[in-house]
Amino acid sequence: MILSAVDKAKLKVKHRTENVAGVNLRIFESYKEGGDAHDLAGLAKGGAKLTSIKQTYTNAVEILVELATLQTTFYMLDEVIKSLNRRVNSLEQMYIPKVERTINYIENEMDERERQDFFRLKKIQEIKKKDMDRRAQAIDKWNKEKESQKEN
Repeated sequence: MILSAVDKAKLKVKHRTENVAGVNLRIFESYKEGGDAHDLAGLAKGGAKLTSIKQTYTNAVEILVELATLQTTFYMLDEVIKSLNRRVNSLEQMYIPKVERTINYIENEMDERERQDFFRLKKIQEIKKKDMDRRAQAIDKWNKEKESQKEN
């Protein structure tokens, strides 16, 4: 008699997504749709027992829905953690060493250029000093020639 009266489920489950730390998680919720057509069933001696069974069933479904939410959440978080671990390993094993090698190369090149510039400056100073000495000698020579011409 009761089975033939059931045409639709009264206890249903819906889901929504919730964003937690950038991860979309499915949250399941149970809800009742419509009223109970058999509220007055078993008003005699079995009514209390039937109501107790219905309540136990509803509680069991709610616990299962919460368990499904937790299981789905754990699965999704596990997948995200695995993905992040792969990214971290990739960074640690490939990209960070590559960037460190690039930094070392750039530092070595800059040091080499600095040494070359220092060497060039020293050479330029040496050339300027020689030029200044030659000019000073030429001026001294010229002054001496002028003095000797004045004396004659």
